[in-house]
Amino acid sequence: MNPSVATVSACARKSKIKKQPFFDDCRWKTQNILVEGNTFTTDPSKIKGCKASRGCGFNGLFSNYGTYPRWSPYHATVVQKGITFKQNNVWQNNTYTGPWHFMVEEAGNVVSWDAWRSAPYGQDAGSNKS
Repeated sequence: MNPSVATVSACARKSKIKKQPFFDDCRWKTQNILVEGNTFTTDPSKIKGCKASRGCGFNGLFSNYGTYPRWSPYHATVVQKGITFKQNNVWQNNTYTGPWHFMVEEAGNVVSWDAWRSAPYGQDAGSNKS
């Protein structure tokens, strides 16, 4: 991003933010994240009230649904799709022990280990889960 172009005042203008480079540069992004070589361990019996239904034992790549301001070009699933599919966020070569669950695109969209690792998400290549 070019901070002399994507200024606070420029990014606040409805007419500019819908166009490049402002569309890409006027929003903080979760991008180029590499989660690699980690050991994730969870034992629900050691955490009071730990249940998947309460959000315990999750890993994921997701964002909120865009709603505000009304003129924003980041409505609906724009940010969710960007974080999940277009911003080079990668999990790989990790080890998971315990009952892990995975969320993608939006909070609450739970997918299985197999779905997390296969198309369209393609996360955790070279990783294992026990």
